[in-house]
Amino acid sequence: MRRTGFWPLRCLRISLRALLGLVTLLAIACGVFGERCRRIEERHAAEACIREAGGRVGYDFYPTCPRERRCCSRPGPRPPGPAWIRALFGDDFFAGVYDVALWRARGVDEVLHRWSRFTDVELIDAGDSDLSDAGLSALPPLPRLQRLLLDGTDVSDAGLARLRDFPQLVE
Repeated sequence: MRRTGFWPLRCLRISLRALLGLVTLLAIACGVFGERCRRIEERHAAEACIREAGGRVGYDFYPTCPRERRCCSRPGPRPPGPAWIRALFGDDFFAGVYDVALWRARGVDEVLHRWSRFTDVELIDAGDSDLSDAGLSALPPLPRLQRLLLDGTDVSDAGLARLRDFPQLVE
């Protein structure tokens, strides 16, 4: 029996339809990955703005609770996801922002405008900050927000009416 052609190429013969299907799946995966990276970049920009105002950001694997330790019911401090992916893309690639501490921060009203990507936030501590009614009205819908600490702020009763948009608030 005589072989013609290069044998690995004969073993890897696939149809054009299968090749187009593989290319389509690869393009979809690249698009999803690119969108995820874009969201993480936006979140990092918002975190930098929060840190510049004097605040801190806590992830779901390692929350920062500056004033109250009873809110730290999350497991930690091990980030989610495989270690090799975290080594490539950072510890926060699979993580969500759990809490934002703006306690005694300044410029909080401007910071709240950048929160469109913090949908997983469950706790916001804005106590003793310069938060006002305008800043509270700029807060985007946060479906998981359970605790909002506003003691020592300039929020009036009219501003507190905005909290009706957050029915899941506990305190």
